[in-house]
Amino acid sequence: MDEIVEAFDALPFEEGKPSMIVAHTVKAKGLKEGEGKASYHYWNPSKEDCDALEKDLMEQLRGYEDEI
Repeated sequence: MDEIVEAFDALPFEEGKPSMIVAHTVKAKGLKEGEGKASYHYWNPSKEDCDALEKDLMEQLRGYEDEI
């Protein structure tokens, strides 16, 4: 996140010219079923899917409680 903030703080890169930031990210990062799959950009999850995903993500976050 620090790198993103630094990039935005540096805008514009050259006065009077358009700037572009390319972010190399992982689609659906942290979702076991969707990580890295382009189809998750337009996926329409059911309520049950959302509940299961929320449970899974909360379990993943438990290891970071001291960092948050």
